[in-house]
Amino acid sequence: MHTHLPLINDWQLNAGRDSSVNIVLIHRRTFRFQTKFTIAVYGNDQGANNVLDAVAGAAHAHDDIDVVRFPGLNTAIPDDLHDRLQESCAAVLGISTGMPEARIAAQALRKNPALAGKIFFVQDFPGSSGIHDPVLRSIGKDARLCSILLLPQEAAERAVYRSVHAVGVPDHWFFALKAIREGMRLRSAGKISKRRQGTGEEVAIDARDLVVYVSGSKDPVREARLLRHLRELKSIDGRPVLFHFRAHPSERNLLFLREAIRERDALLDGQWQMVMPEEEGDACADAWLIGASDIAIVHPGSTSVILASALRKKLIGFDEGMPSSGGGGSSFGYVQTTRLTHHVRRVSDIELALSALSREQSKESVGLRERQERYALTIEKGGSYGKNVLVVVRRFICDEAMRQDDTRNARIT
Repeated sequence: MHTHLPLINDWQLNAGRDSSVNIVLIHRRTFRFQTKFTIAVYGNDQGANNVLDAVAGAAHAHDDIDVVRFPGLNTAIPDDLHDRLQESCAAVLGISTGMPEARIAAQALRKNPALAGKIFFVQDFPGSSGIHDPVLRSIGKDARLCSILLLPQEAAERAVYRSVHAVGVPDHWFFALKAIREGMRLRSAGKISKRRQGTGEEVAIDARDLVVYVSGSKDPVREARLLRHLRELKSIDGRPVLFHFRAHPSERNLLFLREAIRERDALLDGQWQMVMPEEEGDACADAWLIGASDIAIVHPGSTSVILASALRKKLIGFDEGMPSSGGGGSSFGYVQTTRLTHHVRRVSDIELALSALSREQSKESVGLRERQERYALTIEKGGSYGKNVLVVVRRFICDEAMRQDDTRNARIT
């Protein structure tokens, strides 16, 4: 919804008096309107909210934009916010697992068909476009995609969405890259400590320790299988194994996972975990832990793969129990990101993978470095992601507002 507020200094009021009647004359000089746009913003997963933070932050610099932010991380959306979305002049939505954003968009379009062409899905990972979701495919021609990369003309996304617009690298990627580098620096300098869970005992990590970081992937059952296996690995090629696990933030508020999460977390009791500097904060914790580890075990389709491979970190892409097709069909999907990791599909193969990657000149380590040098993205600072998304959004909502104003002013004159 956009509203028009008349600017007072565009009006001239003259009062006159004669002997018989009082007259107030209002002379219209330009009759100009200030347009106020309301934009709804919603993403469910943590990654989606990371990029939406940049969009909402950029919107604060515009006096003519009001942002209505929906709660994410699996939180129920109140009915009044659904109404606000349907009344908004545009919606900027994330792309999350299961695509709840597509269902919200479809509902809003049924209530307000005028939103067609003014729904914008924004990427937080180059392979995430939502194009395999049936609901998104059904509304694709009413929506637009803001992609991280410039997609080729034959890209599958262009056949689903009304239009595709490249907006560049998300702002938070550069903070994450800085955190990875800082973790690498501290590990190299021998300045990282470890603390035993449940006791508070803390000592420095030894250079001989093999530090393995497991990055959560919102699958506590699969993660528990991996952690049980790592608990049994006391050493690899004579090096004591220290494994650190961090849960993915997007598993929050999922009640059906509560018991599986409890069982997984119990496996960490009594285990050594890295001590992260407080100044790093939670937003870049995953990135710092990847940098501080010797080898990181990650979901092969995570943003961390793109960032860490740019710095040539040793990564194991573990996807036991996941569909082999991954994100196939996107212009940049899991097929590309698995090239940036040492790919492991069975938990029983983890020990061999750790042994191979722990040796710098093993064929596995050399092969991973060569693939990363060939396929890793070059991440360069450009314009702000949030600002670039707003440029796209304003282009379409402002063009329509101008057409409506022209029609309205034509009737007035």
